[in-house]
Amino acid sequence: MINHFEPCSYCNFKAVVLNGGFEINISDSAYKVTAFKIFISDNSGTFFRKTILGNRVTKKNVKMISKLKAGDVISIECINVFGKGERSMATGMTIGVDK
Repeated sequence: MINHFEPCSYCNFKAVVLNGGFEINISDSAYKVTAFKIFISDNSGTFFRKTILGNRVTKKNVKMISKLKAGDVISIECINVFGKGERSMATGMTIGVDK
């Protein structure tokens, strides 16, 4: 789930919703996202990747997030989840950026 929107494996969000950053959460509050990998590609061929510790993408830890524009694609992979004494991986997601 991104910023309390419904979970999805492929979604589209307006750039303005993502430009300030976002959180990845699990619907079941007993589980927490502890880390994930973010990949961003844009129309000019720029490719960015980073491992994020925690569940937040901010302008500070991913500077490119404030420059997202329509046509860019974000992929969230290797989502590490911890809850009820267990570690596991959640399904990745792809986000298309709209105007």
